[in-house]
Amino acid sequence: MEDYEREINEILGKSNEKQRAPLVNKLAIIGIIAFIIIFVYSSGFLNSTPQFTASVNATWVGLLNIHFIGSISGNVELSDSNGTRVYSGSITSDILHLLLNSGDYSLVAGSDFTYSLVPEKFNRTVFATGIASYGVISNSGQLSAYQIQTSEVLGIASISKIKAYNATLPDDLSPNTAGLQLNVVANVSYDGTKDEVFWLQDVAQFDTSSNSYYLDDNIWNSSAPDANISSSLITGSGKVTLYSNPKGATQNVYAYATGNIINANLPINITLIIKTYIVNGSPMVSFGYAKGFTVTDGKISYEPHFYDNVSLNVNATNISIIVTPYYVAPSFIPYDAEFVFGGPGDGASTYFESLDADLSLLYYNNTVNSLSYFPSYYNFGEDTAEAGDNLQTSVLAGSFANVSVTTGTPNYGYLSNNQSSKKKSESS
Repeated sequence: MEDYEREINEILGKSNEKQRAPLVNKLAIIGIIAFIIIFVYSSGFLNSTPQFTASVNATWVGLLNIHFIGSISGNVELSDSNGTRVYSGSITSDILHLLLNSGDYSLVAGSDFTYSLVPEKFNRTVFATGIASYGVISNSGQLSAYQIQTSEVLGIASISKIKAYNATLPDDLSPNTAGLQLNVVANVSYDGTKDEVFWLQDVAQFDTSSNSYYLDDNIWNSSAPDANISSSLITGSGKVTLYSNPKGATQNVYAYATGNIINANLPINITLIIKTYIVNGSPMVSFGYAKGFTVTDGKISYEPHFYDNVSLNVNATNISIIVTPYYVAPSFIPYDAEFVFGGPGDGASTYFESLDADLSLLYYNNTVNSLSYFPSYYNFGEDTAEAGDNLQTSVLAGSFANVSVTTGTPNYGYLSNNQSSKKKSESS
């Protein structure tokens, strides 16, 4: 009977004895389940924080500003092209500033983000060339950032050769013309919390066929992309005019050009000056120049002539020129100061048949009540649309740089740290 029951049970797949899985099999099953859970979690399927990624190309030494969107959570990791992690940390605010050497990077964050690089290459192959400060300094490869707030910036130039030619310039621009621009960004504060941003230009426009030049200036509203200047809110020697950029956008800007043509023999020594201040509660901008300068042991002497004094007819508590890499203007230009050669206007580039110019860029230091050199310099200006097709900047001495013609592709990037200048230049 027992044999019969055993046969029936074997046919039905049953057993009279209770079978138990060995302990080792149970542990194996638990291990497999744990492995699956860890793998799935590490893959992000069970992670409640999404991963956002981007590939960053830092063409030159600068600052990466990461702007987080919406709710902020998670970590940030930045790795170079070799996979080496160069930054890892938690997200604690809506913006993160990371200093980067040139190269390619991968960025992973636990919150949605956008980012900007200062300075950044805006799909351009040529730039206005000279000397500029972006608020980034490199000491033996160690990067740091600085911010300067000042009332005055000036550029000094000693030009021994200048000859430009571009037959394709717009009809209203002579083919032998070129510009030397001093450009800065200024904030106007109304109640301590609300600011508006203005881009200021002081330009020497050269006719290189006759070694003559005249002066002009511009004020652009950079408080928003393509923001306008209101003619009722600005008073100066110039007027508000409509400008159409190469992309077809229009913008009302303030512009003034002197009718005085200045003839000069080479070498031409010139100083361009932009000064900001408050008069009776209204912000003022003065555009000036000097027909020469003297630099002795790093100290500047010159006789300024302010050819256009412009009032922004609003009540304000402060107006300041700012250099900082920590943010960009709402019009997407960086807060830099630049003293650069380029085309004569309308976003034009020009070709230089010859150029030999020594440049320096300084600001008024309120702490020591005198002019000071910026802590560091780049060799190109990002704000202005004009450019020089074939120019290269090299360190000359101290805080001076030499701009000359290059036969190869211009090499844009970090130029130098400030040193005490010993150069001497006489007035002309």
